[in-house]
Amino acid sequence: MADSQWWSKDTIAVVTGSNKGLGFAIAQGLALKGVTTILTSRDEQRGLAALNSLKKDQKINPETLHFHVLDVRSPSSIQNFAKWIETKFNGVDILVNNAGISRNDHLGNPTVESSKDVISTNYYGTRMVIECLLPFLRSQSPHGSRITNVSSATSRMDSKLCTKWQRSSSRTWSMANLEKKGGLGSLEHTTIAYLNSLSMLTQERWHGISPNKVVKSL
Repeated sequence: MADSQWWSKDTIAVVTGSNKGLGFAIAQGLALKGVTTILTSRDEQRGLAALNSLKKDQKINPETLHFHVLDVRSPSSIQNFAKWIETKFNGVDILVNNAGISRNDHLGNPTVESSKDVISTNYYGTRMVIECLLPFLRSQSPHGSRITNVSSATSRMDSKLCTKWQRSSSRTWSMANLEKKGGLGSLEHTTIAYLNSLSMLTQERWHGISPNKVVKSL
């Protein structure tokens, strides 16, 4: 229904890691609804390629699409992005934390280094982005601001799939095999404990923002 639409081109959405995969699809979906959508990527060329690809879609208003380099592992990159957001848009309504990495080759036998890489990017990187952008989330807007932290099924400690994978000593439980079984997204993101931590951070630091809330009706 038309009167239930709460978003417009004045609604500002940031999607991290949106040069490909799930992040690209999320950015595309938001843009198709007319939301001003900011794509980010640590690789400028790939990010611009994704931006130009969406601008070719005749169903999307190219004026609502923007791109900025963002490496969630780099505090300086996050700070530069936040300053750009403040200067150009004066705030954000939707933050989708999608950027993350996986170490498929170590899934069956994870190493300390691979685990450090994943946690550094998927948890600490996401946390730094939230902390830096919280002051710019427009919590006083009519429908409030919202943060969505993207996660795969393996991040749920109560997941049957995760339990089955933990019991298996075989390395055949690869990312590809799990995807075929319909239980895993394109990225191995943070554990549910980390996501709960991020939700608590959001609730403690800024009232009026909905953590881990799906962007309703879009």
